[in-house]
Amino acid sequence: MAELIATGTAQADSSDFTLADGQSTTIFLKDASYDSVPAQCAANVQIKSADSVYYTIHVITDRCPAIVLDAPGTYRVRKQASITTFGVDRT
Repeated sequence: MAELIATGTAQADSSDFTLADGQSTTIFLKDASYDSVPAQCAANVQIKSADSVYYTIHVITDRCPAIVLDAPGTYRVRKQASITTFGVDRT
């Protein structure tokens, strides 16, 4: 597992990460106490274009707290500011 964004309440962007042909990864929300994802959490999964612009392709939330990416590209995650503490990990 790799931590993309540490738990906290502020908006934060992960570093870019790249998937090559045939690779996949799971992106998921995490709670500071590791027992459940708090309500009203959201993070945007974004893909980077050739001209270095990020486009949101999926939003992970407490209702759908994970996504599997399996397409080549350069990605990042933007964690939205929140009242409750949460972060984002990647397998």
